[in-house]
Parts: sequence; structure tokens; C-alpha cells
Amino acid sequence: MTMPCVPDLDRDRVQNIAATLPAVVWPKWLERLLSDLRCTVVARTTLSCATLLAGSEVKNVAATNLLGERIAPNALKNRL
Repeated sequence: MTMPCVPDLDRDRVQNIAATLPAVVWPKWLERLLSDLRCTVVARTTLSCATLLAGSEVKNVAATNLLGERIAPNALKNRL
């Protein structure tokens, strides 16, 4: 029997997640999660980056690069 555990999110696994992460899902989730925030490309990009960072050892800049985005490290840190 397998037990639930924290996922092992190495760079290859995070890269696979980034390749299949649908940006179109965020408008509806953004309404639910952050109702006081306008649904913008910036907010959707930030949520995509947060998804890649959660539970992984990938750094901020690497996460944005995997998504094909260019965001300054300080800007992403402030958004998060």
C-alpha cells in the first residue's frame, strides 16, 4: 500500500508541470482565490509561478523561465 507523501519535485518534474500548466484556468481560480484582485496577465503569471514553486527546489527565476516569462526576481517576490 502506498502512503501519501510530499511530492519529489525535482527540476525535470517541475519542467513537465510547467509544460502542461494551463494559463486559461487562472481567470476562474483568481476570482475565487483573490476576489479583491483584478484578473490580469500579471496575476495569472504569478499564480503559475507559485504553482511551480510550491514544494519544489526550483528558484523564482527558473520557474519564470520554465513558463517562458521574463520577470525580475524582485518583481516576482513582491507579487508573491
